[in-house]
Amino acid sequence: MKNLAKTEEGALRTERIASVRPAYLETLTMVERLHRRLLDVIKDEFDR
Repeated sequence: MKNLAKTEEGALRTERIASVRPAYLETLTMVERLHRRLLDVIKDEFDR
């Protein structure tokens, strides 16, 4: 009985992870782009 409950919990966890993953990866990509742009701005300010 306990094994069945653990299996169901694992399946729910996997399903939740699968539903969040695309949004997480998109957010991570946007943060990386923002960081690169910030570095460009800082570099431009130092070059003045």
